[in-house]
Amino acid sequence: GRGDALATTAEASAKLTLSGGETIELAGKTRVSVLELYRAPTTRALVAVLALHQGKTLCRVRHGIVEGMRFEVEMNAAVVKARGTVFQCDALANDHAYVLVYDGAVEVSMGEHLANLQAGQALDIWLGQPLEPVNTGQAIPGGPPESTALPVSTATFTEREKTAFPPVSTPTRPGDLIATPEGGLVYTVESGDTLYSIARKFGVSW
Repeated sequence: GRGDALATTAEASAKLTLSGGETIELAGKTRVSVLELYRAPTTRALVAVLALHQGKTLCRVRHGIVEGMRFEVEMNAAVVKARGTVFQCDALANDHAYVLVYDGAVEVSMGEHLANLQAGQALDIWLGQPLEPVNTGQAIPGGPPESTALPVSTATFTEREKTAFPPVSTPTRPGDLIATPEGGLVYTVESGDTLYSIARKFGVSW
C-alpha cells in the first residue's frame, strides 16, 4: 500500500517481484517506501513509484509488458522514470544520488532539468549541479546476472555527507509539511509557490 516502508539490514538483501515480472533488488542497508503501486483502471498499465531514502536498488522492467507502464524511483536529488529497462539507483545523501543504466533507457529529472540516459551511461547527481551523463561501458542486454549482490557504483558516500545531512524521515511530495527531529518544520514547495505565498500560508515573514 501507499507509504509502506521496506528496509534491509547491513547483512541482508531483498528482492521484490511485481505481478508483471518486474523486480526490484535491494542491497544491504537500503530503505524504500512504496508511494504508488497499482494498475491503471482503463489501460491496466502498471504504475509503480518508490521513494529511495538510502542505499542501493537494481530495477528490472521487462520490455513491452503493458503499453504506458510508468516506473519511477524518487530520491531527494532526482526522479528516475523508466519503461522496459534495467537500471541501478543509489541514494548517497540528501543532495547526492547515482544512476546507472544497463539496458534500455531512463529519464532523470532534477526540478526542471532533464537528462536521458541510454544503456552504458551513468549520472552522478548533485543538487544544483548540471546533469551530465558519462559513458561507463556497462551496457548489458537484459542487465547484469540476477543476484542479491548488486553491482558497485563508482560514486562514493563521503565522510562529509555522512554527518552533514540528516536522514530522510519520510518521503515528501509537493505541499507536504513535516516535522524535523529538532522540532522545526520542513515544507516541500509545489508549482506556483512564491516566498510570499508560502509565508502567508504559514503566517511568517518571507
